[in-house]
Amino acid sequence: MVITVTEKQIDKVEENLMCAPECLKCASLALRSCYSTNAPSVKKITEYRDDIVDNVLVFKECLLPMSMPVMKNLKRFLDNYLALSMEDWKECLEDIADDAKSTRSNAIMSHRLTQICKSISQKQE
Repeated sequence: MVITVTEKQIDKVEENLMCAPECLKCASLALRSCYSTNAPSVKKITEYRDDIVDNVLVFKECLLPMSMPVMKNLKRFLDNYLALSMEDWKECLEDIADDAKSTRSNAIMSHRLTQICKSISQKQE
């Protein structure tokens, strides 16, 4: 893919670069005011941000690690379902059933934790 640039566009880049420091200064001051102003709106934004960070940490540290084995086991089950013959299924049925029971209990626990986090999040709103 070839991109053509006109002389007018090049002049515009130079013009925009000239105002970039002022734009960055304004953005920096706006962000700084979120930490130094006691305005109610800033406090709400800060609380909202903190709630999001808390929810992300719960997901990252708790829900995601519990969900990953469930998804991996489900993928393995489906791969086996597609790959194994009926005779192979019969031979492996006991192991498949044990894996399914274990995956089911992990999935139920993961679902319950997700519901708890969801209800906590809704109460915060």
